[in-house]
Order: sequence, then structure tokens, then C-alpha cells
Amino acid sequence: MKKYLIIIALLLNGISNAQDFKFAVIKNLNELRASGSVSPDSLNKIISSGGFDSFVSTGNLTNRGTLTELDTAKKYLDSTKLTYSVLGGINEFSAGYPSMLNMDKFFEDDSFVKTAGDYLLIGVQSISLADCRRAHISLETLARLKSSLAGAGGKKIILLLNAETDAIDNFSSLKDLLAPYQVGLVITPEYFPKTVKTIIAGRRKRSVRINHYAPFIYGIELRNDSLFTYLYSGGNGFQASEGDVFEPVNMERLAGKGNGQETITSLIPSTVSSYSGLLPYKNNLIISSADGSVVSYNPDFSAKWKYRMSNSIASSPIISDSTLILASAGGDVILLDPVKRIEQQSIGIDCEITSELEIIHYKGDKELLIPKSTKSDKALLFGSAEGDIFCYDLETMQEYWNNSDSKSAPVKNIIDTGTMIVFKNGEGKIICIDSRSGQLIWRWGNKDTYADVATCLYFNGKQIISVTNKGTLVGIDFLLGVAEWQFDKNDVKDIYIAPENDKIILALGEGKLYQVNSNSGKLIRETRFRDKGIDSFITDINADPQLWLLSSGNQLYRLEKNYTLKKYAYAGPAPVVSIYPGSEGGIFILNSDGQLFKTEDAKK
Repeated sequence: MKKYLIIIALLLNGISNAQDFKFAVIKNLNELRASGSVSPDSLNKIISSGGFDSFVSTGNLTNRGTLTELDTAKKYLDSTKLTYSVLGGINEFSAGYPSMLNMDKFFEDDSFVKTAGDYLLIGVQSISLADCRRAHISLETLARLKSSLAGAGGKKIILLLNAETDAIDNFSSLKDLLAPYQVGLVITPEYFPKTVKTIIAGRRKRSVRINHYAPFIYGIELRNDSLFTYLYSGGNGFQASEGDVFEPVNMERLAGKGNGQETITSLIPSTVSSYSGLLPYKNNLIISSADGSVVSYNPDFSAKWKYRMSNSIASSPIISDSTLILASAGGDVILLDPVKRIEQQSIGIDCEITSELEIIHYKGDKELLIPKSTKSDKALLFGSAEGDIFCYDLETMQEYWNNSDSKSAPVKNIIDTGTMIVFKNGEGKIICIDSRSGQLIWRWGNKDTYADVATCLYFNGKQIISVTNKGTLVGIDFLLGVAEWQFDKNDVKDIYIAPENDKIILALGEGKLYQVNSNSGKLIRETRFRDKGIDSFITDINADPQLWLLSSGNQLYRLEKNYTLKKYAYAGPAPVVSIYPGSEGGIFILNSDGQLFKTEDAKK
């Protein structure tokens, strides 16, 4: 789908002869801007002085992936008055869906492919929205690339990637796609060196001088099929490395991570990405896809019914009082009968709904314009890409309140403590508001220390527990919004607190598991794992007491009672979106490629 993962084709204006092909590259615009050393006007002069009339911004545009930061980055790039194209970095993904949903609204040239003479310059986005820790190329990205390459025979391809080839879990799919074409250059984040060897010719010998540069601004030139790499060195301008012949790259030597188990037979048709969780209802499974389609599958995996939203879906559907609740990124909220697919209610909100949906018990005293016919106190809570939080009566779909104190969208889960709502936004701020009135109570996080946006929040009845941006843990008094303790191991990747034992935090470190007292932040026990690279907990298995862990290679592990790991199953060739226990043993796994499959009985 266009909005989610991006193919960027970079056509550089003014190039009519493929034998003299030049363009500049800016790595990590966010870091360059933060240095304060290069203004838009000076950047124009730097790039123009090297003979480059266009440039590519690749890597992080923002610090925390907020819409405000995207707007600032665009204004900076526009101020250079040069032609440019954009390939975003991991920061634009790590804050969740809002920034990537809006990339094409900020940058018009981020989703098409064009040629420049005999060359085709292509940028491929390869960070998954389902899991910002992994690099994955979506089905939609590959399909659009295939369509764009039609008729491109004979072109020499320059390929830009936003991740290393061995870090892209399905790089083999891209290799297969490009096999018929002549790929002469693959540019990855580590492609550019930090030094340049300058050959100095003397009367008797040739010597080599090593020049060191700040790794921000580079240039590439193809001249008579020879390749030159330039690095900008401040007062010395662009310095060129030795020329190399532009020869086809052996794509087979470029390896993706993979597990050697790339083939998974899906129980349902899988041609569209999915970023929403599995929703079981009675004996059916309800799955929503990135293109806006929602399907209820029978036990034999035939489609019972289909429903199409008018826009893409980022929020997982939920069921309350036998009513299926759907929300789209376009601002539509639909209430359906989950058995007959009959639409019960629908409203349109003037915002992009990107957060998870949450049902709370409304305890306020606001009188609604249209009287309720029941005594139900259930209300629907959701957030927008701009950071607004809305609370609607579930029966009549009238608004109780909205709050706009957050400047970026809610990410991960929303916690209901009874009379307060706590959530984390894309800036890493933890925000607490009154669930009766929507008024702000407190906000936690500062410039140096803020919440990690990729992990969930937890509540132990006294404190809000979060991983910080520094890989530590923090316990925040939920009444006052001040930190009561901090667990200073700085390698924490993810945490989990079991509902039946909220006094113990399980925290994943580098090859180890910490058990931490949730009231005091003190270490109880540390367990080392033989298996490395375990990144996250799988915490969305409703009513399943078994805890699962997932590695960066998509290997699923079972955490035993003695806190040892048992390798269980390969979780497929794409990031895991959701898993759910089967009624007859085994578990269902849904991945971001829209594949649904079932493992063997987990108890064996």
C-alpha cells in the first residue's frame, strides 16, 4: 500500500547523458541539522560547488518521528532550493504509524520510479511498520517495484537501501526481482567510508594520504562508466576517492538474514500486508489488512464475510458487547455485527486514527445531547496521528471529551487506571489525563530521558513502568508523574509484567533475562540465555498463560517455569504481528505479509 512502505525513485534533473551522472547524498539529515554547522543556504552552496544539482536525503530525517519534526525537515530541505528526494530512516518508523502514514504528504517524490538516460536510480524502503527493530520489504513495495521495472531492460541500476543487505530479512525477494537487470551499484548505510585515500604522485614514488571527514555529505559520479565517490571535508570541499569501473554487482553474494526457512504455507490468501492483530470471535478469526479490508474466516479458513473500509487500517479491531469496532487511518469508526456483518453505526472523525482502540468505563458526569437508552457506561478511546485523544460513548457514539496536550500520536498501549488514562506518545512523553474530563494531570519525560517508543507501558497498581530511551527501566508514581526508581542496566530491549504477578518485571537484556521488583526497581535475579538475539516478548495472546519470546531471526521461544528457553517454532519470513492459541493446541501466527499459519501443539 502506498502509504506504508515506500519505493523511492530518484530522478536527478538536468541529466541527459548517462555517461556523466552525478548526485549528492546527505546521510541522516537530523544529525546534520542538530550539529548546527550547515544552514539550508550553505548546503545549497556546498552541493552546487561540487557540481551536483540534486541530492538524496537518506537516513533519519527526525529525532523521534513526529509530524512536527517531519514538517521542520521538509522546510529545511525546501529551503535549499535544490531538487531532492527522500529515503527515510529508522527514526521515522520507531514512533509507530503516524510519521510513515504521512511521509507522502510531506514529500511528493517518495513513491515513483523514473529513469535517467541509461541509468535507473532506485531507493527501497525496508523497515517494517509491524516491528521497527527489523528491516523488511513489504509486499506492496515489491509489487510496485516490479511494475515500475517493466520495460526497463538494458538499464543500469543504482540501488539505494536504508539498511544493510544482511539485515533485510527478505532481501532474497528483492534479489529475485532484480535478477534480470544489471545492478551496478548497491548503496547501503555503510557504503560510504569515513576516510578517503588521496594518491599523491611524486617524482620517484606515489604516496597515500588519509583524509578524515564528517560522514554527512557525499557525492557520486559516473563518468565513462567509472565510479567516483566524493566526501565533503569542510574547507577542502569535496574530495574524491579513486575511480572504480561501474561493473554489475553479484547480487547472489549479498545475503539477507533469513533462517533458511523462507517458505510458509498460509492458511488464507496473502497478497496484502497486515499490521493489525488477530481477533478471535466464537469460532472465527477476524483479520484486517493494510488496504482497508476486514475478513472473518470460518474454522476451515474460508471467508465468512468481507468488509471494506474506505481507508487503510492501523488500529487492531476490538469486540465489545458483541459489537465489532473498526477504525481507519482516514478517521472512520464503524460498529458491525461480527456474525452477520451488518453495520450498526458509523461516524467520521476529522483526524487519522492510528492508535490502538481501548474500551473504558466512563465515570464522568457529562450529559449527552442524545439521551442513552441503556445504563451502559462503556466508552471508546482512541488517538490521532496529530496527538489528540478522543473519548466517545460506545452506545450513541457521541463525544464525551477530547484532549490535545500531546503533540504526537499515542503509540503502543493505552492504560486505564480507573479514573486516569496513561499513554506514551511518539516523542517518548508519558502523559496522564483524567478519564472523566480529559484534562491533563501530568506529563513525564525531558530532553535527555524519555520513554522508549517501541515497548509497552505497564501498571502495577502504584507505578507506571516503562523502558527509557537509554535502555533502562523507570517506575513513575501514577498519581504525581515523578520517577520513584530507575533500574540502571542499560541494555533492556523489552519488558513484560504478568497480570497475575504485577510485582515482578521481566526485562530482556543482551542475551539475558532480568527479574526486577516492580515496586523498588531492585534486581531479583539475572538469567543468561544461550540463544542470542532475542529481542521481544509476544504479549498479545489473550487468555494464554504461556509467555513467548521472539528473536531477530523470527525464531519463537517458549519461556519455561524455571526461566529457561525452549526453541519452539519458526515464526515465518516476515515480522510477527499477532499470535493466538488454537482451540485444539498449537498457536496461530499472523505476520506483516498477511500470512496466517498454525504451529504444532505448543505443549508437546
